[in-house]
Amino acid sequence: RPVVASMPDLPTWVPDWLGSALPLNNDFFTGGLGIAAIGFTMGVVRGSAQTATRMARRHLMMTLEVTSKDPAYPWMLGWLANHRVQHLTVSTKIVRGDVDGRERTEFQFSPGPGRHVVWVQGRPIMITRERSTEARDLQKGEPWETVILTTFGRD
Repeated sequence: RPVVASMPDLPTWVPDWLGSALPLNNDFFTGGLGIAAIGFTMGVVRGSAQTATRMARRHLMMTLEVTSKDPAYPWMLGWLANHRVQHLTVSTKIVRGDVDGRERTEFQFSPGPGRHVVWVQGRPIMITRERSTEARDLQKGEPWETVILTTFGRD
């Protein structure tokens, strides 16, 4: 006996004209619909996750940005030098004595470019130090730098 493929029952919300126009008894077509539905669902989930992350950053986190042109920038680097980080940058300064003319060398360590996490009063602070290779401070000739501090909360 020949096998006759029967038309699957459609949900009530599908219009009759659409059900008759779709070849729902074709396995390739229904498989493609299943894959398309899975892809659509994954796209919605990914978009929702991105929106939730963006909203959480906007409403639950605080960010402070200090550029190398700001007068507080050297102070910020000094403050960060007092916290333990793994990747450091050193600034060397040679100081000549006024009376005896002897030279002495001073070193100042600060977090290097990249991401760092320090704990202050039991709260994690993520530090991102960025150094631009294209932009330069025209007065000093040094590369343009930015330090961004990010933490949870608003205070």
